[in-house]
Amino acid sequence: MREGNEVNKSKKNDKNNKKGEMKKVRDILDNFWDWFLAENPVFATFIGDERYDDKLPDISKEHKKEEEKKLKEFGDEMEKALAENERDEVDKEVFLWCIRDMIEGIQQEIEEFWIDHMYGYHLLFFELVNFQRTDTPERIEKFISRIEKYPDFIEKYINNLREGLSKGRTQFGTSVQRCIKQLEDIMKKPAHELPIFEVLKHLDEKAKSKYEEKLNISVEKFLKPPLQKFLDFLKDYKPREKEGINSIPGGEENYLYLIKHHLTIKMSPDEIYKIGLDELSKIKDEIKQVGKLLGLKNEDAKEIIERVKSDKRNFFSSRDEILSAYQTKVEEIYRKLPDFFGFLPKSKVIVKPVEEYLEKDAVGAFYYRPSKDGSRPGVFYINTYAPHERPRYELTALSAHEAVPGHHLQIAIAQELDLHPFRRHIDWDAFTEGWGLYSERLADDMGLYTDPLQRLGMLIMQAWRAIRLIVDTGIHAFGWSREKAIKFFLENTGLENIEVTNEVDRYIIWPAQALSYMIGMKKILELREWTRKRLGNRFSFKIFHDTILSEGGIPLEILEKIFKKKIEKTIEG
Repeated sequence: MREGNEVNKSKKNDKNNKKGEMKKVRDILDNFWDWFLAENPVFATFIGDERYDDKLPDISKEHKKEEEKKLKEFGDEMEKALAENERDEVDKEVFLWCIRDMIEGIQQEIEEFWIDHMYGYHLLFFELVNFQRTDTPERIEKFISRIEKYPDFIEKYINNLREGLSKGRTQFGTSVQRCIKQLEDIMKKPAHELPIFEVLKHLDEKAKSKYEEKLNISVEKFLKPPLQKFLDFLKDYKPREKEGINSIPGGEENYLYLIKHHLTIKMSPDEIYKIGLDELSKIKDEIKQVGKLLGLKNEDAKEIIERVKSDKRNFFSSRDEILSAYQTKVEEIYRKLPDFFGFLPKSKVIVKPVEEYLEKDAVGAFYYRPSKDGSRPGVFYINTYAPHERPRYELTALSAHEAVPGHHLQIAIAQELDLHPFRRHIDWDAFTEGWGLYSERLADDMGLYTDPLQRLGMLIMQAWRAIRLIVDTGIHAFGWSREKAIKFFLENTGLENIEVTNEVDRYIIWPAQALSYMIGMKKILELREWTRKRLGNRFSFKIFHDTILSEGGIPLEILEKIFKKKIEKTIEG
């Protein structure tokens, strides 16, 4: 008996010793986050971390292999890590999902054909103007130092594309031509006329005078030459003939990975395509009901949309009118939020027009997050180009999606939660974009669609996201042409030709990303219905929203289990 006790005691001591040797989840997250920000300095700037504001990432394929090795080490460490509480358990699960996804992403070698007219590397410094702080001489020096690293950065980018060319893994021609046009417009202008000089606007006159000359020299010496080199490369570039990435070597595998990456669950193109058709049919029935309220009783959804589109009064007349309308609508929605959310973020959102250099190629609207310390607000960008083609009836739904209660509310709340920075700042498309689309429906519950036209606008935008499931899989899995995708879009939505064309070109360069909206929203609505049934009379929008937003962004593969566990605790409490 005594011998058995000694053996048990020895085993217990061994277990305690091993436990003492195990790394903690939080320590691994800390180490990973420091490494990740150093590896991704532009992302660090984007979230408001200024430590790497003079750096650019190493995007060479050789360095990607080093990153892959490091990610595997982090994953191995986390597999063995000690989870001391429920927070650690969730963080561990999310982290391991992220690590596996990042490793697989490197192995897909998508950088071999990544040419992007919306957020391409040739536009990097024009974007940074909006996010990198340059209000002191020290910060301007960092910005200029970053420019000086651009030639090497672009050289590595071109090398990646050259390798893609050698394998027949190339981008479709439309994006290449758009990039060429953008670069030609940039190169025509003298350095001081480029939007990059906006970085000087916060300096006093003495400092501005000093750095204007220094910035001008830096742009002429380190920015424009690599842009010219990229322009020359693109003019000789041989793009793929077909729109879909399934037409290039390894493209089918790339697409299946991208579906899982953006949706954070496994789904097949066939399954997604069918959901798109089913959802579009349901939304068309809703459009018919709104048509009756507009006095269009015997018309189908397409005819209702065409009637609304044919009335010029339903479109804006000037850039200023667009900007003012959206600013007013966001202020209106803000006043409604306390009735539907218990926790509201401190960071605000502002409405700005899309910059001139990008507006012709940009979609109708998009959002940029605030800095982590709240010093820079979130930005809801609205495209004011060709105002006579921008519908008034999109006003409420678009504001709800991009600003509040959509992207800004969800992302700003995530950044203010008591979570590890890794959890606060890493986005998951299906959750983030699903929340944005859900917010368009939520706006109906909030009483924001005060007339049938605004409600029709929401339904048109919902149809748009259903069509994305059809068109994206159509292009990248089933051989659809750009023309077929544009035609299908125009026949089934109230979107204008300029917006549809830009949208389809976006799907071509960002395979599977557009799938995340509808798939994410369907999961959120499914969980809301489950919560309503589970809580009965105790259900409230505040409980549902505060609970589902309490973990920040999270992969759908993990979301349901975590969310339901929290609701059960609400019932017990």
